Amino acid sequence: MDESEELDRFGEVVRPALSVTEDHSDQFFNCVSEPLFVYDRETLAYLAVNDAAVAHYGYSRREFLSMTIKDIQPAEDVGAMLEGLSRAGIGRTAGGVWRHKKKNGNVIHVEISAHGLDMGGRPACLVHARDISGRLEAERTAAESLAALQQSQLLARIAGEAARLGGWVVDIVQNTVTWSDEVCIMHDVPPGYRPTLESAINYYAPEYRAAIGNAVKECIQVGKPFDLELAIISATNRRLWVRAIGSAVNDAEGRVVKIQGAFQDMTEVRRGMEALRLSEERFRLLSKASNAAVWDWDMITDSHWWNEGVETLFGYPADEIVPTIQFCIDGIHPDDAAATDAIVTNAIESGADSWSTEYRFRHRDGHYMWVLDQG
Repeated sequence: MDESEELDRFGEVVRPALSVTEDHSDQFFNCVSEPLFVYDRETLAYLAVNDAAVAHYGYSRREFLSMTIKDIQPAEDVGAMLEGLSRAGIGRTAGGVWRHKKKNGNVIHVEISAHGLDMGGRPACLVHARDISGRLEAERTAAESLAALQQSQLLARIAGEAARLGGWVVDIVQNTVTWSDEVCIMHDVPPGYRPTLESAINYYAPEYRAAIGNAVKECIQVGKPFDLELAIISATNRRLWVRAIGSAVNDAEGRVVKIQGAFQDMTEVRRGMEALRLSEERFRLLSKASNAAVWDWDMITDSHWWNEGVETLFGYPADEIVPTIQFCIDGIHPDDAAATDAIVTNAIESGADSWSTEYRFRHRDGHYMWVLDQG
């Protein structure tokens, strides 16, 4: 017999039992494992409580019988509680969720079922209280976890879109391939598109299909991870550079059952790297073709760079140059050092775009040369 059946049976017999003897009342009260109370509807004083109520709330039976139902209710809840219980007239049942205070001060949430009684002309009420604090806390925790998961998924989606990064899974047992929305976007197919493993590999440019095919095969057969940068041809014939990262997932027996990984659009990164390479190559060729000594000073790291002109003009091979600004300062003629330092320092401190000065600089063989320094 479950709790509700116990309570129904108690409700059927409690009124005649209470009118017969206290012993019979105790017998029916204490067969229910959750708190039961009987209180006077006029005075609100407790008339009886079962053992479960004594054990759960921490008050002795004597203490309960000297209290009213308001004494276990937070003060701010009393008005609403009385209004709710007023609907539990003779033969009627009212219910709701209320807060109760235990003797130790802890506040719990209880699901109340109150049934009106007539005890020989004395209006009373039988109350069944089920502690649902644990359930509510579990629901609250679940709701918070769901909200946190949704927030995490949102952040992951935003990060994936910003980094052009998606995920994929190949289920070997089910023979399925799953792409995240971002991976679908890179391939110019609708979100939720599910390719076969063969068609997924065929999106790679022909010259790279063997490489990715072998990498996937080794990952499935022996669990070997891979990290490759290859080109794909999308469904709309766009050519993209992608980074494909994969690793194996093993079952309890160590067999590879899935491979999964990340997929990132590297097209813009590679374009940027190529533009930087071309820019550096052009600068290198320009500085090499010039008879001037070109230099760069990083004031944060105090590092210094010269082009090949420093050897052409001043005779210093690269392996003899100490890459700091002090090397330059030491090479200036002592009679020109203070004036040169003042010009450069003033330009830096004033925020000027440039400076220009002339001074003598020591050649590797010891003689000084007049130079025009524009910085």
